[in-house]
Amino acid sequence: MTWPLPPRLRHPRRQRNGSPGLRPALAEFAAQMEAKLRANDHKRNWRLCTLGYLRARLSQELAELDEALADGDPYLVLDEAVDVANFAMFIADVAITRKGTGSTK
Repeated sequence: MTWPLPPRLRHPRRQRNGSPGLRPALAEFAAQMEAKLRANDHKRNWRLCTLGYLRARLSQELAELDEALADGDPYLVLDEAVDVANFAMFIADVAITRKGTGSTK
């Protein structure tokens, strides 16, 4: 499903060759997000979860990110930041996909 974007977000960044593209850091981070999602494909689909559950899991992942930041290991920080980003994406996806149904629980 493609999310409807507000007008201010509809103009993608252009690469030097004129094609739309992602910033290099964003492209790499998104690739890390996808790798983590694929590694967890055996788990329940996030679209079957309630927003309350997803929000609670996001809070847990934020706490883990705080611990990683305190530890100072940049690879652990990346791993936990990817988890935070994935849960934030799950929440956005569920909120958008359930908008038409009138259910946001």
